[in-house]
Amino acid sequence: MRKFLFLAFQNKAAREIHDRLDTRFGFDVKVKTFHSFGLEILREVFKKVPTIADETEQRNLVLSIFNDEKKNNKFQNEIVNYMKTYGDSEIYKSKSDFDEKEVYYEYMRNLTYTALDGTKVKSEAEREILNFFITHNLNGRRVKVLYENLAKWMEYNKENGDTQIPKPDFFFPEYNIYLEHWAIDENGNVPEWFEGQNPAKTYKEGMDKKKKKFAEQEKYLLVETTHKDFKHDNFIQILETKILNALNALNEKNTEKSFEFIPISYDKLVNRVWKECVVSVKKLPYDIGSFITIAKTYNLSPAEVEQRINSELWSPKQREFANIALKIYSIYEDKLRYENKIDYSDMINLAVKNLKQKENLYKNSFDHILIDEYQDISSQRYDLINSLMAKNDNCKLFCVGDDWQSIMSFSGSNLDFFVHFDKYFDHPAVTYLNVNYRSCKSIVDTGSEIIKHNGNSQLNKKTSAKNKTMVPIKVYVSVHTSKFVDNYYTQIAQHCVSTIKEYLQNGYDPQDIMILSRIAKSPIMITKLKEYS
Repeated sequence: MRKFLFLAFQNKAAREIHDRLDTRFGFDVKVKTFHSFGLEILREVFKKVPTIADETEQRNLVLSIFNDEKKNNKFQNEIVNYMKTYGDSEIYKSKSDFDEKEVYYEYMRNLTYTALDGTKVKSEAEREILNFFITHNLNGRRVKVLYENLAKWMEYNKENGDTQIPKPDFFFPEYNIYLEHWAIDENGNVPEWFEGQNPAKTYKEGMDKKKKKFAEQEKYLLVETTHKDFKHDNFIQILETKILNALNALNEKNTEKSFEFIPISYDKLVNRVWKECVVSVKKLPYDIGSFITIAKTYNLSPAEVEQRINSELWSPKQREFANIALKIYSIYEDKLRYENKIDYSDMINLAVKNLKQKENLYKNSFDHILIDEYQDISSQRYDLINSLMAKNDNCKLFCVGDDWQSIMSFSGSNLDFFVHFDKYFDHPAVTYLNVNYRSCKSIVDTGSEIIKHNGNSQLNKKTSAKNKTMVPIKVYVSVHTSKFVDNYYTQIAQHCVSTIKEYLQNGYDPQDIMILSRIAKSPIMITKLKEYS
């Protein structure tokens, strides 16, 4: 008698497969989800299987660890470091990454840095300066800072006769103080990517004209820092001293008796930074939970993830997030082991480990292994399948899937296992099912056209619809990515509500309209829809 194993991703799919085989053909075969089959393997190995922490317990454990750690000042500082890099997700490049010098110069000239309040500035030093005033109160109050605000009073004519209105780096309107951060080093040089035939000469001439304007009036004070200062470890102390000296000079006018900068609390800072960053900070424990799930899906321990972070190129934001997440991941693993528990990922990882270590475990147990929704396979599940195939010499592997429907990358699925199936299993026979029986021609054609823009990550195939009905379809594209969650939901909700109102005004009844959305049940989406309806 032939022995079959069917593997599905969800319990519902597994039940449907089992019911169809039983009802239509009278087959009583083994139909499992990957996790339940992993658990079955563990029961074959261990007399007593550790307790399973379900998804809710996993989330609650991560949240509990995060909240406990957040009481620690050092951990709060690590979150602040993450906030400081949140707006800069690009992996910074060096000169050696470019073949042409001018391309590198253009890259450097266009590079921006995001301060804690969302302001885009032109250098790391300017970001650090602005962040200082965001993270500190002056005499108990937030300092108002304007970045590159036009100073009409400094207007002058350039050599070609054109009018120039300078934009000093920082202006403190409550105190009539300007702060200029000059991009000159200890040798008086400017960065090599500055434009012009003699950029140092041009830059210094601009400096001199600005300083001359300040010297010719008495209303405003000028504070100066340089790139030379920034290279010192105590740059912030240098900055604070210079600002306080300028402020104390105001004592002659009796505006204040004394001045003092005091760091604000962590909670106050979280409410002071830019909105998208606040949303991200509040989502951190949930993002860390996803991080842990994906790491375990790739069977990576905290130490192995740390090794990758240290040896590979990552953006500052990724490094700061990993610094936080790895700490939670390590504690999470320790707590599971201490309580003799495993999570869903362990069910598969430990099963694979034992299949590789125990020669006779599930040896020659199956003639056929069938996988549903193979486009969502992960390296973890691939290892399980591959280990089973290695133990069953004459076993046939049958996989069904559609790379155009791959939606599980957030949990570690890798489309390469599907698109390049022949790299992982020898001599496959491929059958294409190109006829869509579910949707009409206009929907199938529109979907096919959109999916082409995914590039080389998917198979190039032609699809057709059994139903040849053509109806008008409008496609709208959000200008915001889901990275900026609030902006994304706001635009989608506004468009959805305005479109519905337009249809209702044109004679449609409410029951004629249906909203289909993967995010329709999101609390944020529901709030936004109510807000604009």
